[in-house]
Amino acid sequence: SSGINAEYGGGGGGGFNSYNSYNSHGGGAGGNPPEATAQLPVPKEYVGVVIGRSGDTIKRLQADTGAAVKFNTVDPAVPGDRHLVISGSKEAVAEAESRVKDLLAKVAMKDSKGGPNQQSDVYHVPANKCGLVIGKKGET
Repeated sequence: SSGINAEYGGGGGGGFNSYNSYNSHGGGAGGNPPEATAQLPVPKEYVGVVIGRSGDTIKRLQADTGAAVKFNTVDPAVPGDRHLVISGSKEAVAEAESRVKDLLAKVAMKDSKGGPNQQSDVYHVPANKCGLVIGKKGET
């Protein structure tokens, strides 16, 4: 009876130590402070783009670069940009910052009306004629 308990206790202890070991590796930097930190202003309308659907974009950014990436906790009602806080090794922070800037530039270019060599025309259509312009089920 006592032999079984000793064996069971030993197995339990080993499992506990493995669990602690797993947690210390899974936490990234753990207790060590990051080498570098950067704050990147992000316009409020682009915060969702950086985070991505279900957080996919920001999770992929963290996995690919090894940097910790999160938005500061500011009241969403406060006007102005949100700040993206990137921390980790100098290389990871630089890579993550570069990727976010590229993403924001692409989105801003897509959102901008016309580019440097593009022309846009504006037509004023009376409200009662908008249906004719749009067409049945948006055909035109």
